[in-house]
Amino acid sequence: MLQRSERIKYSGLFTQAFQKGKKLYSDNLCLIYTPTRENLEKQLPLTGFVISKTYSKKAVARNRIKRQIREIYRLYRAKAENLAKLKKTGLLIVRVNTKTPIDNHAKLEKELLGLLNQI
Repeated sequence: MLQRSERIKYSGLFTQAFQKGKKLYSDNLCLIYTPTRENLEKQLPLTGFVISKTYSKKAVARNRIKRQIREIYRLYRAKAENLAKLKKTGLLIVRVNTKTPIDNHAKLEKELLGLLNQI
């Protein structure tokens, strides 16, 4: 679980990221990020995960994918070389943009790490 200080808590921040953020796409994911402000360079980015009901009507399926994405992000963030890269990011949103279920954890991990390395 992300710490409270690392989560996007307000809908206005989601709106800001969707409108002004840069977008990177893979087959099943979309990574939206904004650069950090100068006075906040020592903080990790505020992070959010978005999965719409078009992915699955069942919350169980959406939450499962969300947990997997959070864990992949947590392991990525734990490495020192990635931490420096993330501190240059202000807002970070991972959005699932597919209607077909993602059953393969390895494929999901490969896609997310590929997007995170492009930042």
